[in-house]
Amino acid sequence: MSAKEVVTKVNTASPLNPPGSGLVTRLSRLGFEPVLMPGQYVRIQQGKTAEIFQLSRLDVPEPLPPIKINVVSFTSTLAAFTDTGSPNSKGPIKLTDLDMPNYTLAQYRFVAYDEGVLFELFQPASVAFMENKNGSIPFDNTSTMEFYESGLWSMLPEVFVYQDSTTISAKATNEDMGGTTPYARLLVFGFKYPLVQIQDNEIKFDEDTGQVFREFINSRTGAKKIQQIHPMTVSVGRGNRR
Repeated sequence: MSAKEVVTKVNTASPLNPPGSGLVTRLSRLGFEPVLMPGQYVRIQQGKTAEIFQLSRLDVPEPLPPIKINVVSFTSTLAAFTDTGSPNSKGPIKLTDLDMPNYTLAQYRFVAYDEGVLFELFQPASVAFMENKNGSIPFDNTSTMEFYESGLWSMLPEVFVYQDSTTISAKATNEDMGGTTPYARLLVFGFKYPLVQIQDNEIKFDEDTGQVFREFINSRTGAKKIQQIHPMTVSVGRGNRR
């Protein structure tokens, strides 16, 4: 099967598409590219709360090189899997190494680095980031490393983090019934975006059309200006959104 058969292309040529539709298309590209460029707007959704920011025209997305985060350690190993009762897991444990400075958004992709370990992500700590009707959807080395090595990064689990207020948590379960392990490592890489805060009274919503406008004063002429904007929506934790 060719790469083009794996990823479905979504048309988002119209700026009136529902919020977030552009996110799906950009993240479905085979390569891993920034979703924001200088001057573009982003709507950060945290539970039922949302705020619009802008990536400054004077800044650019910054690459975050791959790092390994171990959910366990030699002094706190991951117990062997058991087929009786609930499996012995570690977590959810906060991954504070992935937090960002103030007014900074991070976009991460996750790879299960060690074989035989099942991972689950949470944001916030009590809410599974990926889930279906039966609950949290886990991932492991077999379901992520192949995509990472072949460059199909759009198939990897992805999470956005805003500042240090939307920390990701991870839970690890040993799939090996033969013994404990001190390694349950996640390989994480991505981009970070330094954002500019926008005054609350500058953002206007058209309730009938769902369009978003920015109303501001021209610093040179003093005239009032209205600019229609098309912010991309990213979620940094569902919380009680429903």
